[in-house]
Amino acid sequence: MRFCTFLTMFLAGLAAGAQTRWGIRGGANLNSINLEYAPFLTNRYFENNYAFHLGGFAETTINKKGALHTGFQLIQMRVNSRNFNNTPATSTRINLNFIEAPVLLVMGLSNRLLSIEIGPSFLYRLSASENPNDMSKNLDQIFSNKLEAGMNGGIRFLAANKIVIWSRYYHGFKQTSNFPITSTYKPQNIKTNFQVGLGYILSPHN
Repeated sequence: MRFCTFLTMFLAGLAAGAQTRWGIRGGANLNSINLEYAPFLTNRYFENNYAFHLGGFAETTINKKGALHTGFQLIQMRVNSRNFNNTPATSTRINLNFIEAPVLLVMGLSNRLLSIEIGPSFLYRLSASENPNDMSKNLDQIFSNKLEAGMNGGIRFLAANKIVIWSRYYHGFKQTSNFPITSTYKPQNIKTNFQVGLGYILSPHN
């Protein structure tokens, strides 16, 4: 939780800035999990699935075309898992819930109506569960890393005075998975998602 404490203090510092604006954002995300070094899961794969994100942001102007964007949001990375070793093949849903804290550099284009953003995100996992046949199963022992990180790249459009349309791609760094099937291999999972959403600016630039 150290990064959350740091960002909370950082956001408090931003509040004193004359060129800071605050807002809320939310939308949908398409998620995927890619496995590496997992030969014992040859006949099992993860399928993309949709979920949601919702949170708030703070943005401080650096110059006429640049800004620093940060905040907190609740994001769910939901995927489907299929196992063809079973007859018939079984399908389950995996729900991974995170608090995400992006720290992004925003560069304005076209008189700042259109902007691109790039930078890291830090994630703290709240829960990990699997829903086979509508019965929840805890997956904390498999997805055991509470803290994760990755890189973002995106684009956004200022559709109105206080309304922003966002699209953003997140690519996580490799994380070790503790599958109980064998101790010979240490599989790595890489989480990715594509976010599309709307933002509403609560306090515009001064």
